[in-house]
Amino acid sequence: MASLNAYSASRQSEAPLTPKSSSSREREETSILLLRILAAADYFTTDAALMSNVPPVDVDIILDPFLLNALPRSLAGTACYIVIVAVVAFFLARRIASWIQGLAAGSGQEGRSSGRKKRQ
Repeated sequence: MASLNAYSASRQSEAPLTPKSSSSREREETSILLLRILAAADYFTTDAALMSNVPPVDVDIILDPFLLNALPRSLAGTACYIVIVAVVAFFLARRIASWIQGLAAGSGQEGRSSGRKKRQ
């Protein structure tokens, strides 16, 4: 936090002052840049004019607050859905596994008992 404060203070001394209005001599400080994004288009074309004068790239910055410093608030609903699906799948898989084990155990006993009857 101290380094951010020092950086902000150094940027304040560099920030240009702009007039509030053309008739007024009062000056107000402009906003301080704390985030700089350098983006370039990632493509190649045979158009030499386009390659020499690349248009600027639009960037969207989405600032989403975090819940418990671990999960963005916009993903909370998705995370809840995934947890619910996982819990339902766990219990459903246990039920299906026990059903399949019952079928396997039942078919194995029937086969053994029929084999004994044939021998007698």
